[in-house]
Amino acid sequence: MDTLYLTIFQSISVVDSITACDSVTWHGSTFYASTNTPSFSGLSTTGCDSIVSLNLVVFYSSHADTVVTACDSVTWNGTNFSFSTDTTFTTLNAVGCDSSVALHLVVHLSHHADSTAMACDRAVWNDSVFYSDTVLLLSGTTAEGCDSSLRLHFEVTPAPVADFTIFPETLSDRQLTLTATDASLRAQWIQWTIDGHYYGTESSVTYTAPWESDSVTVCLTAFHRHCTDTARRTVQVVHEDLLVPNIFMPASGQQGCDRLRIHGHGISQFEITLFNRQGAVVYHSTDISQCWDGTRNGIPCPQGAYVYLIVYRSATRPDRDQVRKGSVILVR
Repeated sequence: MDTLYLTIFQSISVVDSITACDSVTWHGSTFYASTNTPSFSGLSTTGCDSIVSLNLVVFYSSHADTVVTACDSVTWNGTNFSFSTDTTFTTLNAVGCDSSVALHLVVHLSHHADSTAMACDRAVWNDSVFYSDTVLLLSGTTAEGCDSSLRLHFEVTPAPVADFTIFPETLSDRQLTLTATDASLRAQWIQWTIDGHYYGTESSVTYTAPWESDSVTVCLTAFHRHCTDTARRTVQVVHEDLLVPNIFMPASGQQGCDRLRIHGHGISQFEITLFNRQGAVVYHSTDISQCWDGTRNGIPCPQGAYVYLIVYRSATRPDRDQVRKGSVILVR
């Protein structure tokens, strides 16, 4: 009698549950979404049918862009930023997949400044007037909305008052030297200019005008810290038509004193005759630039007074003769 030994194997049917991020490849196929439809048929190790069903859950990575605008600094995901930058932060999202956030950060700066404004006598700010040193604290926002503050310091200095006296007030051919003396108020120091030329910083100055000058302009600038003031005066030089010395010394050897020189202003015609005490002519000329050396026919004349007669025409009276009479002393 034969004996039968029978072994029966069962077919297999299982479910393969998979959780994945973004996609998964299963038995040669790639899936990007959750599904429970796919199945795979084959033989088990015992040679029986084997059916595997896929239960797939797909979660997704997250990616985002964010723009942040801040003043001065900002803390983002634990990092402090004080400058504009672009950066990316990577972590896991709630379902365990990759999560990345691209940060576009713009940092604007607050504005804080100190400024000093210097003024003379008074400072004007909007509708306010300040007569002494003043500090204003001004606050607001910048164009980007950040804090803005200004500490404004007004330095108000009493302005000097420039002034001076001048003597004489009019110059002439006989007096061409003037003296100017400072009379300014609140001046720390001064500066003179005469006819546009620097003339020192002393409290008093003396100036001799050239004989041909018609006027002399004296300016005094007074300084007090950053403030200045200027006073100006013009002194007229009054020219005589003729200037005749009343004494000269031929033997002195001093230039300007050793000859009789006649000075004229605007003289168009000229004639001079000199007489001694006896009425004799000792000198005659029609040239104003010529000088008498105190001789007659090459012989020195004695010391004493000599009478002159001058007939001339000038720019002020070009159509008539003018006569000047007088005496000059010859000294030996």
